[in-house]
Amino acid sequence: MRRSEREVKGREELSAILKKCAVGRIGLSVDGQPYVVPMNFGFEWEDDTLNLYFHCANEGRRLDMIKDNNKACFQADCSHKLVTAEKPCDHSFRYESIIASGPIEVLSEKEDRIHGLTCIMSKYSKAESFDFPEHELVNTTVLRLSSTEYAGKGLQG
Repeated sequence: MRRSEREVKGREELSAILKKCAVGRIGLSVDGQPYVVPMNFGFEWEDDTLNLYFHCANEGRRLDMIKDNNKACFQADCSHKLVTAEKPCDHSFRYESIIASGPIEVLSEKEDRIHGLTCIMSKYSKAESFDFPEHELVNTTVLRLSSTEYAGKGLQG
């Protein structure tokens, strides 16, 4: 990271950024054609692995791309603030962000899918438990991006 004074490394600090970000983006690529899509997400830590969870319909472009290439990246940013200056090129923007990459997979086991959906709902809801009706589970695909390569950028500096 070029601005090392803004680098965020600790799990607690990275989690704080992820909790603030309402939407993240996953990036996929097949045959040199990139595709970035904004999505709601949930997350959890498993040792040094950051697991990111997403949900989508049971068919579509992102699923077709994942079948061909399961390498993905994730990006989210929040706490945006424009910093103005006298000279146009001295304007800047402050924000917090996180970038992660790793394999993305479609979760097939019911328990794993419920766990992923629970991680997503826990991020956006104050409820402590969730009931996912069977018809909704059948019509929902749950994805997990597992990353050991991640970096955050904070506001300091």
